[in-house]
Amino acid sequence: MPFGLVTAPATFCRLMRLVIGDRQNFLSYFDDTMTHTRSWSGHLTALRTLFSLLRQHGLHASPAKLSIGFSKTEFLGHMISHGTLAPVQDKVSKLINLTVPTTKKQVRSFMGLLNYYRAIIPDFASIAAPLTNLLRKGSPEKEKLSEDYGVSGIPALILLNRDDSMKTTDGRQLVASDLTGEKFPWK
Repeated sequence: MPFGLVTAPATFCRLMRLVIGDRQNFLSYFDDTMTHTRSWSGHLTALRTLFSLLRQHGLHASPAKLSIGFSKTEFLGHMISHGTLAPVQDKVSKLINLTVPTTKKQVRSFMGLLNYYRAIIPDFASIAAPLTNLLRKGSPEKEKLSEDYGVSGIPALILLNRDDSMKTTDGRQLVASDLTGEKFPWK
């Protein structure tokens, strides 16, 4: 398939759905495909099946892009390991090092980054409600959102640090605090 076609991702998705079908232990999303098993022998069997299916349909996998036999892997912006799902460290670093949003555009950008991980942030809707309210019509446009509303209105934001500890930030009114504790299973 030629590079850069507008319909290429959707076409490849349909193709991989046809190739893999409803088989267990396989995930495919756009150009990312993953096998997941509970044992090494099961993994080898799944890989043989996948490579056989690719071969039958005239498809090839690039050896440079293959990662085989890892118990922890990054897939679609998430770190997957032993039944847990966590954000990847570079996204967490972006969140931690992000300057406090001061305009609606910056709040919208910040919310976009947070929304990607909404499935693994417990009670995300109520946590993000103060920021979501800032994006409504009639809320302050150019004023310093961070001083009046902004991040100080988020009850709790849970992030995973590099050392796998849990970082919880709680800010109310104009006071913010933070607490570091032990990691818990996300989902």
